Amino acid sequence: MRRRALQQVAHVLSEQLARRATLGIDNGVIPLSQIEVADAVGLSVVHSNRIFQYLRELGVLSKKRQVVEVVNKKRPQELAVFDGRYLNAGEPLSRGDVRWLMSKISCPSVAGAFWITSDAVALLNQFLV
Repeated sequence: MRRRALQQVAHVLSEQLARRATLGIDNGVIPLSQIEVADAVGLSVVHSNRIFQYLRELGVLSKKRQVVEVVNKKRPQELAVFDGRYLNAGEPLSRGDVRWLMSKISCPSVAGAFWITSDAVALLNQFLV
């Protein structure tokens, strides 16, 4: 999905805040420069600067220009329609776990492809919750 520049920047800020909160860092400071945020979302530095100025006018960011500091942490989430559930996906499965899971859920077909049974869907849902 393509987002507007404001939404893109707000999404990066929201994601960084969420990631830092999981580490116990909840001060609103994001250790990225405006240039790094511009690079992350594919904006020119000039366009990114306009977005940052607008976010300061909205009261989302502090007026300090040396550091990116979010003072209203809910507002970027609202602007980006941010859903951070993907950040809590858990630990990745090992190869052994994947082999075991595939042995439980797949049925080989004649052509060598695999079909997933309805029992497999229930088993997968246990891992996805």
